[in-house]
Amino acid sequence: MTEDGSVEIIVVEEGTGNLIEETDTVYYRHEHRFDNGQLVDLNETRKVADKLLMNDEAVHTFLRNSFIRMRRGQVSFIKLGRSVHKDMFHRNNLDKQKT
Repeated sequence: MTEDGSVEIIVVEEGTGNLIEETDTVYYRHEHRFDNGQLVDLNETRKVADKLLMNDEAVHTFLRNSFIRMRRGQVSFIKLGRSVHKDMFHRNNLDKQKT
């Protein structure tokens, strides 16, 4: 967790490889969820494969700061606080339905 508590890394399974370095390319899977655990429906599938170049300036800082603390093979959830997401939420599809 960062000093201001804005990013929390919840470890499901510890990694056994080397720590990530600033020059590495990280391959990871992700999915977006609401605080209640419901999968956000953005026409995404679960566990979308992606990659991150650690030294790419365009990368979200919270991702770089999270991955630099991990080992190869680690399985974790990254939970973002308000100082990171700045109250920009995905709207739940149920909120869009009119009764």
